[in-house]
Amino acid sequence: MIVVVVVMMMMMVRKKNDGWSHGLVCWHCIADNCDMNPEENSRAEQKSCLEGQTCQKVFFEMESDIDDNKYRSTVRSCADECIPHNDFINCSSELRTTRGCVKRACCNDDDLCNSGDATHSQPWTVVYRIWFLLVIRLVFRRCHLV
Repeated sequence: MIVVVVVMMMMMVRKKNDGWSHGLVCWHCIADNCDMNPEENSRAEQKSCLEGQTCQKVFFEMESDIDDNKYRSTVRSCADECIPHNDFINCSSELRTTRGCVKRACCNDDDLCNSGDATHSQPWTVVYRIWFLLVIRLVFRRCHLV
């Protein structure tokens, strides 16, 4: 009984726009303005990922040694295998002008976790977790297990 309640509660926290699904929902944006907050960006959309995929946010920067321009790009998407990476820690001038520097942030702890300036859990994730723990505690009390 307790296991069923726990599974049902976890599924409720993961309810998606397209019904009951176990896949993550991520921001999807491949455009010239994806560095903006995706909630305020008309080119960003919420995408249901396949089971097992994670959300990612990739920032790319490259400099041209010909015209001294900096080229920047931000992409948000689902990913099969996302490995966090940060070239900017040791991004040399040579690296910046040849292949560019990349920062990839990955998350799979909550829907739309690849939003904002930093890629991490949304603040309301904490609210869900507290709510979940309170419900579990209530169930245990009703079953006289605590």
